[in-house]
Amino acid sequence: MIYTFLRATIIISIGILSCSQLFSQVQVREEPFHKPVFENEYFRVLDVWIQPGDTSLFHIHTTPSLFLYLSDTKICVEEKDKPWITDVTKTGYSWYRAFETDSVIHRVANCDTVPLHVTDVELLSYYNPKTIDTLKPLSQTLLYENGRAFAYQLTHADLKRHITARGPMVAQFTNGQMVEFHGTGNKEVIKMTPGQYMYVQPGTTFYFTSNYVGDTDIVLYEIK
Repeated sequence: MIYTFLRATIIISIGILSCSQLFSQVQVREEPFHKPVFENEYFRVLDVWIQPGDTSLFHIHTTPSLFLYLSDTKICVEEKDKPWITDVTKTGYSWYRAFETDSVIHRVANCDTVPLHVTDVELLSYYNPKTIDTLKPLSQTLLYENGRAFAYQLTHADLKRHITARGPMVAQFTNGQMVEFHGTGNKEVIKMTPGQYMYVQPGTTFYFTSNYVGDTDIVLYEIK
C-alpha cells in the first residue's frame, strides 16, 4: 500500500511539473529563436528564424510591436489554454499590436518544409511624444499608422526617391534580388539582400537603388 501510494504521488508530481514546464514562459526577447540583433532607447529588433519541425518555447509579448513576415511558411500556433491553429505567413505582410492591455502567451511551430523568418520590432519609447498627434505621414505609400509608428511600402518605382528620416527608422528589404542604401550626407552605400534590415538615424537623408529589373519591396518603419 505504501509503495502504491508513493508511486502514485511521484506520478502526480511529475505530471504537475510537466504542466508547469509546458506553460511556463519567457519574455519574447529571451526565447532562443527570437534573436535580439539591434537595440537602442527607442526600439529592439528581434530576428526570428524557426526551422522546419522546430517549435519555440512558450513566450510572452508585452511590448508594443511591429511585425513583418519574411517567408511564405505554414505555421502552427498554440496560445496558452487554447487549441493549436494553423496559418500561412506571407512575405511582406506587416502588422502592429500594442500588447499593453492584451499581452499574449504562445508558442510557434514550423509545420512546413521551408524556414520561417519574421522580424519583431519592439517599441520601447517614443522619439518625440509632443508631435504624435500632429505628425503627418511621408509621401511614400502608407501601409498603416498608429500612435507609435508609421509603416510605409517602397517599390521599384520608389527607388532613387530621397527620404529624410524625421525620427528613427528601420528599413527591411522584403522582396527582390538586391538593393543598395545610399546615405547622402556621408556618401554611405550599403548592399542589402532580401530579409536584411538596417537602422536609419533621425535626420538622415537617403535613397535606394537597384541594378535588377523586377519586383522590389521594402518596408520602412518610422518611429513617432
